Amino acid sequence: MQEETEVKLAVTRDAAASDREVHNLWLNKEIISPVLQMVVPEYKGYTVEQIIEMIDADIRDDVIVSDVPELTAQDRGTEQYSSTEKLSRFDVHIKARNPEYSDENILVMLHIDFEMQNKYNVAESDHIPYPIEKRGMYYVARELSRQLGTVTGSTNYNGLEKCYSIWVCIENVPKVQQNTVTEYSMSKRDVFGATADNRESYDLMSVIVIRMGKKAPEGTVFEYIEGVNKGDVVTVDKYIDTRRHPSLRKEVETMGGFAMMWKAEGLMEGRAEGRAEGHAEGRAEGRAEGRAEGRAEGRAEGRVEGIAEGSLRTLYELVESGDLSLEKAARKADMSETDFSNRMLLTGHKIPS
Repeated sequence: MQEETEVKLAVTRDAAASDREVHNLWLNKEIISPVLQMVVPEYKGYTVEQIIEMIDADIRDDVIVSDVPELTAQDRGTEQYSSTEKLSRFDVHIKARNPEYSDENILVMLHIDFEMQNKYNVAESDHIPYPIEKRGMYYVARELSRQLGTVTGSTNYNGLEKCYSIWVCIENVPKVQQNTVTEYSMSKRDVFGATADNRESYDLMSVIVIRMGKKAPEGTVFEYIEGVNKGDVVTVDKYIDTRRHPSLRKEVETMGGFAMMWKAEGLMEGRAEGRAEGHAEGRAEGRAEGRAEGRAEGRAEGRVEGIAEGSLRTLYELVESGDLSLEKAARKADMSETDFSNRMLLTGHKIPS
């Protein structure tokens, strides 16, 4: 018990530090680029090195938060605020060039929100009373609306740029949904007749949900994310070469310590749940055993009482027939003569005069 208390205190003490380190690591261009390469359609077919060059292109007005400046994605600020709307907080919020619509004269950006979520399944978590997909849609809608500020009669909507909200769900993922990636986006559907598909005009919001599993398949985004979160540089090096950047490699290795901390927290929670389940099972088993013992004792007592009643009837009959005196019968029944006589009369037997 003392050991678990110490672990819990250590986990609580280090939680803020771990959140900060996780945030800073995923904010790194080289760390987040393989995820964009594997799940964002606009970056399909591009190398990690090319994607790194696209992140925060021509953006230099934000604070750098990583220890590897040359590879740091500009943190676009992790909060959105409007005087009339709820404050939104992002884990990692960056901008990157959209290669589909950008050229030498036009720069079109992607606004990317990257979230790490411990829990996924609403039914099994009190901490998530809503579907992740709905929250993701709200985030991209807020990000889209804030690009224009206050809307007026002269607002130019041509400047709107596509927004992504990418969610990595680690725990409480139903088995049938583990190791899956789903994109939720806007699409065109002709209701009557057919029109040209000007996708650039409406393809402005996408939510991508990455649902982790118990065992990550090799060569997938699941293996890469698991490798980063566990500080497994061997796995991470399959996707990016951290040896070129010692500081980055050190950051990845640091995650291994947090993985051990999360494991300790998980063990602690597991033990608590196990004890609760054990107590409940023990109470149920105790009640069952008690009922069984009660029935057994009842049957035994019934047998004893049955035997006793049978013996008393024999004594009553012997006294009634004159073969045994009342005094001796009462002595055999371990009763006083008065009690024996009263019980004998109650059963309908007669006492000889």
